[in-house]
Parts: sequence; C-alpha cells; structure tokens
Amino acid sequence: MGVHLYDSSTYSTEDELTRLRPALAVANANIPCLVWGEDALAFVHCVPTVLFQFHLIVPDDALEAACRAIMESLPYKKLDAPHPTWQEYGMVDPSRPSCYPSSITLECTGDMEELASLSADTSIAVHPQSFWSVDVRDTSRSVSLEPAPPHDERIRLPTITAFLDSIITTILEPPNGSQHLQFGIKMRSWMGYFLTYTPQFRAYPRVLPDGSLEPGHASILDTLSEENKPFFENFIRGKHDGDWMFQVRRRRDILERMGRFAEARRPMPESVLPRLRKNKPCGTTPATRT
Repeated sequence: MGVHLYDSSTYSTEDELTRLRPALAVANANIPCLVWGEDALAFVHCVPTVLFQFHLIVPDDALEAACRAIMESLPYKKLDAPHPTWQEYGMVDPSRPSCYPSSITLECTGDMEELASLSADTSIAVHPQSFWSVDVRDTSRSVSLEPAPPHDERIRLPTITAFLDSIITTILEPPNGSQHLQFGIKMRSWMGYFLTYTPQFRAYPRVLPDGSLEPGHASILDTLSEENKPFFENFIRGKHDGDWMFQVRRRRDILERMGRFAEARRPMPESVLPRLRKNKPCGTTPATRT
C-alpha cells in the first residue's frame, strides 16, 4: 500500500467546522486560542491523519475560563485524572506521571454523533501556552482556515515553523523538568508526518549527493529558532549524534553563545535513563534518543 499525498485537507469544510466547535466556543468567549495536534496537521499541513484528542492552547490565565466556555456550549465535563495517552510508560516510571501536568482534560458527556464519526477520540485537551512555549496572540506564527466565512478567522492554527519550534523546545526543555518518553515519541511522530506529507518537504532525496539538504527542507530549517536547528536537521537526515541529554546540552550551549543566559543556565532537566535502569525488566535498558 503506497503513501497518498494531498495538497489540501482531506476533511470537508463541514467536518472541519464540526471538529472546531470547542475552539469556536472559546473564541466566542473572547479568549484567544490555537488549535494544535492532529487537527492542525490535517487541516493546515495536508496530513491525512485520523483525528484523536482535540488539542487547544490558550493563555495561562485563561485556562479555566476556556474550559468553562466549552462546557457551557457543548456537552463536556472535566476529568479529574489525566488522559491515559498523557501518562508515561510504566517501565520508565511506575507512577505514570502525565506529560501535561497543568493541562485539563474535558470528556464528552452527551450525544456528539457527528464528532464521534470524525475522530477516534472525542475528548479535549486544553493546554496553557507556557507549556508549549507559544504565544497564541502572535498571529505572525499562525493561520486561519479558508474560506472565511464559514471558517472563523479568530480560530488560529500554527505555521510549520511555529509547530516545529514548539515541539523541539518542549522535547528538550520539558516544562515539568523531566524527560517524558511517551511524549517524545508522540512528538517525533508528528514531526515525521510533516516530512512525509506536507508539500514543502516532499522533494527527494532529502540530502543531496554533496551532503547539503534539499532546498525545500533547507528553507524550512532556516526559519526555525537557531537553538532548534541542529535537532531538526538531524531528524531530516535520519541521523543520531547523541542521546537526549546530549541534545539538551547542545541546545543550551547555543543559547549561551547567543547571550540568552536565563534560558541557558536553568537547572538541567532529568533524563529518563536513570529511571529506566532502576525499573529495567530482565536486566536490559532500552536506548533513549527521544
């Protein structure tokens, strides 16, 4: 079975509007927001993915208000426990901490037949923007869907650059201070979707005979923050030049050279490797590059 490539969303405008109802509820409450995850990949970046949990990013101080806006407009309630897909692998940490410690899960409580037919998961994840190192009010790093109307221009989705910068920053600077293996694997899958499906990355070979990157790949790489470029270039090249902590330190070194001392000299995050060694089954320790 081959890979099918598309130049636009594989979802109809009607389907997109159905899926974006939670974002519209938040926008109608005058709260800026950014649609994230598979929905952004599918609707903006031409990834023909199944839609899972709906991810929405809002300002930190509007997290509770955004949840209320959704629950007042749609049949949703808060979940007290983290969503199962947020939890760490038991082999890493038997307590299975959440990768989103400050986010809120909303669970569908009513009849959402239209939504259920579109997605494998009808729950909603509402995230504070600080977790993803984004500013939802910065419209230079987001786009709205067309045509508008019926799409609402207040509902924003990330550009390629914003999405990749955020993913890489969050992998290498985990806000909770500790590497989260399940989160890292999920983020790498999203990055892989970009390389496989998004039109700007389709040219092959990705690496030319002289060792340089194909121009389309190189042009996107050039738009990333300087400290995130080595990670993504290695991802494009399929190259591993060190484990996760090496990549963290390399990023910190770049920040130091740029004079961004507050970021460069923060306490180092914890690697999962010591926990894997402690909890290893059958005397083996899996490699961790994520």
